[in-house]
Amino acid sequence: MRYAMIRDGRVESVIEWDGVSNWTPGDDYDVIDCPVSVGPGWTHDGDGFHAPPQPTPPRRIIPKSVVQERMNDIGKLGAAFTALNSNPIFFGRWFAPDWPNVYFDDEGLLMVLSAIGCTPAQIETITAP
Repeated sequence: MRYAMIRDGRVESVIEWDGVSNWTPGDDYDVIDCPVSVGPGWTHDGDGFHAPPQPTPPRRIIPKSVVQERMNDIGKLGAAFTALNSNPIFFGRWFAPDWPNVYFDDEGLLMVLSAIGCTPAQIETITAP
């Protein structure tokens, strides 16, 4: 059988034990039947085993030149520049020389694209990988 060795709610190791050998857990371990294979970072509570939290994937970025090219391809580049020129904050953010990229889910980008009449399909095309 497989058993999990747990200290302070965290699974430290999983062992196979046939119940015959002289193995005994240390006094500071809880040992419970473990029907699944678990690895580092797993925890156990009264409701069972819990996998470690998965890291959040990095946000995807797109070069602004690619966004501009895609807006031009669908005929929205002029409208986008008109919208940027009407709002100094958006204009400044878009033309900041130290950041030539934009996040695909940037609120400002999505707001401008919606404001100039882009459909959800067009927005998806513009922000695609």
